[in-house]
Amino acid sequence: MSKEKEFIAEIGKSMRDILDEGGITCEYLRDKLKEELDATETKSFSFKGDVFESEPKVAWDIRQRGRQDAHKLRGDYPAEKHELSGDISVNTGIKRPGDEEKPE
Repeated sequence: MSKEKEFIAEIGKSMRDILDEGGITCEYLRDKLKEELDATETKSFSFKGDVFESEPKVAWDIRQRGRQDAHKLRGDYPAEKHELSGDISVNTGIKRPGDEEKPE
């Protein structure tokens, strides 16, 4: 299939479909999220030419972000409110009396 035809075929796809085809499925994301919720980290130190590693410790920052992502995905937080301001013009195509065009 030509690049042009591939591009046209991709336009109609949802982002979810595109990610699924690339292997970023709901199951994959679920498994990665579970890894984040159990994340640990090991620190490496160098002293006089020798390298030492710490025992694995809880990676609280990674776990915290994973927990927040999980809550968002589950819908546990209230919806965010966004306030917009500005002028809106809507053309309905309905003509009112007095809107008739004047002859030239």
